[in-house]
Amino acid sequence: PYNKVDGREVLRQNGMRVIRGGGQSIESRDVRVSFRGYGSMESRYGVRYVMDTTTDTIPTKQSIGTDWTSKFHNYGTVLSVYVPNGFTVKNAPSYDALTIKEVQYTNGKIQVIGHVDVGETRFYMSKWSWEQYSRGRTPNWILIH
Repeated sequence: PYNKVDGREVLRQNGMRVIRGGGQSIESRDVRVSFRGYGSMESRYGVRYVMDTTTDTIPTKQSIGTDWTSKFHNYGTVLSVYVPNGFTVKNAPSYDALTIKEVQYTNGKIQVIGHVDVGETRFYMSKWSWEQYSRGRTPNWILIH
């Protein structure tokens, strides 16, 4: 069911184009996804997602250690934090951690439940990430630009 477009195989399904050739990508009006070991997804809203398509296991909280847990400040409620220049989502509270998503826009807010300070840098955790951590999964960390 694929058609050739510019030497690549293209399938249109449910309003999206799935493109094969030199990796795979999926395109729609809002999102473009490409898979090449590490894949990326970009939306028209400036959101860029990165996913590791070479791994199908989800690390548990036991495998990530507890270095951050003693330093975590839980607010006990969800707070809105202003992000004037966007933010980056990391898979650990570290500059060197894998970037999962980058959001580049101004005058936005994020909903967070707590933070951990690493040196002079503050990494926030969303309520969703806290719930994932409670289920034994690795939480994501938000670094404000």
